[in-house]
Amino acid sequence: MNKLRNSTNFKIISLYWKCQLLGWGTVSIYWAYTVYTRDSYGIFFTFLNYVLDIAIGVSLTHLYRYFAKKYHWNALSLGNLAARVIPSIILLSVAYMELVDFKWHWTSVGTEVQNLGECQETKGAFPNFNYSSGQAVEARASFLKKGWTENGQS
Repeated sequence: MNKLRNSTNFKIISLYWKCQLLGWGTVSIYWAYTVYTRDSYGIFFTFLNYVLDIAIGVSLTHLYRYFAKKYHWNALSLGNLAARVIPSIILLSVAYMELVDFKWHWTSVGTEVQNLGECQETKGAFPNFNYSSGQAVEARASFLKKGWTENGQS
């Protein structure tokens, strides 16, 4: 049996990758549920956001792991390690927010086009829909805020 397993090209996924995919996949399911229910994203854009959330999270944390291993952070004293980890956390959080912000900007343009029919029914919230992508995001945010407060949900 052992020879059969070794003779095939079957490679077991390492614990590292299982944890990466399980962790980012789980939190991305929550975020996908949120955009689908709260922001009324369609199935396509919900799935697109799900995939992009996983890709962003895995990419950044894997890059962090690569640098930590390359520069042997595991061999550092606690003080030297903290001097590298704290700035790394700040850098990673800024990079994460920028990438997610770009993702939201990019996908929100698509959802605006997808929801164009609905938007025109909102009594002028998106007149003529002649916005740049940045203006579309701002217009949508304004509309959602206005709709939220008008329904007595503020």
